[in-house]
Amino acid sequence: MDCLITSIDFPAGLTSIGGGAFSDCPLTSVTIPDGVTYLGGFGGCPLTSVTLPEGLISIRDGAFSDCPLTSVTIPDSVIYLSGFDRCPLTSVTIPDGVTHLRGFSGCPLTSITIPESVTYIDDYAFSGCPITSLTIPVGIEEIKENAFKDCPISTLVFTGGGTEIDDTFKGLPITSVVIPEGVTIIGIDAFNGCALTSVTIPASVTEIKGGCV
Repeated sequence: MDCLITSIDFPAGLTSIGGGAFSDCPLTSVTIPDGVTYLGGFGGCPLTSVTLPEGLISIRDGAFSDCPLTSVTIPDSVIYLSGFDRCPLTSVTIPDGVTHLRGFSGCPLTSITIPESVTYIDDYAFSGCPITSLTIPVGIEEIKENAFKDCPISTLVFTGGGTEIDDTFKGLPITSVVIPEGVTIIGIDAFNGCALTSVTIPASVTEIKGGCV
């Protein structure tokens, strides 16, 4: 049976809204109450407005996917940030404190600022977004394959983080890349298929593997 819920009165003491809880319900706005720390469950709703509480820790995969949200304010308390795939967001502020980043694939984001608190960028995090330049901050420990798949990134800057660059950026139209001091290995196919005309390699690099360009 189709969901017909158009409004929700959440109870005091609520701490978690699970994945799929209210998916595809005809909700146009929702206010998540104080006390909720774990959030999923509104994918496919025609939401144009959502209010998220301070104290929220985790916005899970699919939380607001395919909702027509054009703006959202992410609380500073969030650590795990996901759940906005294919929303028509043109900008988003990722707060300091976020460590795990995912869930903006297919959004019309033209630029993003990744804070130094982020350590992990997950599969397909920003795939298909029209991002043209990207700075990878010093705190990054791992970027999963396809995190930036089909993004038209032409300028890539690493400010630090990690000792090896793998094939995360393979095939993107990158024309310029600056690799930071501290990187020791440029991995197989690291920039294969890119449109590089300029690359800066630091003295710390001791190995460049096959097919890197």
